[in-house]
Amino acid sequence: MSYSLSIILPTKNRPCDLLVALSSILSQMSKNDELIIIDQSDNSCESEVRQLCIDFGIQRLIYKYLPEEVQSLVQAKDMGLNLSCEQILVFLEDDIELGEHYLRNIRNAAEKYPEVMAGCGTEIGNNTSWLYIVCFMFCHFGIFFDKRLIVLKSGKNTDVPVYSRFLSGGISFVRREVFYKVDFDLKNKFFALEDIDFSFRVSSYFGRKSTAIFPNIRLIHHRSNVNRALDKARWSRKTREFLVFYRKHERGLTDGFSISWLLLWLFVFSVYESILIKKADPLLGFWSGVNLGIRQNVKR
Repeated sequence: MSYSLSIILPTKNRPCDLLVALSSILSQMSKNDELIIIDQSDNSCESEVRQLCIDFGIQRLIYKYLPEEVQSLVQAKDMGLNLSCEQILVFLEDDIELGEHYLRNIRNAAEKYPEVMAGCGTEIGNNTSWLYIVCFMFCHFGIFFDKRLIVLKSGKNTDVPVYSRFLSGGISFVRREVFYKVDFDLKNKFFALEDIDFSFRVSSYFGRKSTAIFPNIRLIHHRSNVNRALDKARWSRKTREFLVFYRKHERGLTDGFSISWLLLWLFVFSVYESILIKKADPLLGFWSGVNLGIRQNVKR
């Protein structure tokens, strides 16, 4: 069985990045795949996208220009889901380039590992240091335990899955039947943690081997500066979302210790970054996030 794919690509104010991403995506699509673009940009680039699809011989394109109606990444992904037709949904970001056989490797993973309900790949050329990874793993345990950086740093190019509760949403694929039981969280205002919140719930519902990282599904993430939050907003959002994630999923004392430990080190790192840039924005953002995360009415 060879799966056809629904490729869902939210975009916002990155027209040049989008066209680069599309060139790599369209070159790997089959004639039965569909491409769904949810555009929240100030200006539409539908004509350029349609011409690119014609150039690559791709006919199944749904382009929705909704700068007012769609207000978040999660909402854009949910709209793409509702417009899609195929059994395997591929979620990508607009500042990426697919590695060799990216889509083919997704098809192979879906066929070879039917127990995996949702999976993700890894990045090519990410220079994350071992020191950062050690610090990251030291700070994230219990409910926040996250294998993704270790898989990334290993550099292995294998189709053997690494089972993980946390997946990267911009490099992910999901079976349609997942959404009969687990939906996107449109209520708690996740952004940075929307992907791990979703995969955590998929893993909890379908079992430990239902979510996995596939090292051979690889792409380059260019990390465009467009739409990136400034220091205070970035720290506030991250800290708030960790607290909301904890409050949504906590089950006991171990989880309480996990969030306390993580917040302690987020505080330390916010102080360090504030000293490094000689501005108090990271520290102020941290405290803002703590306040917002405690006060938010969390929907389970």
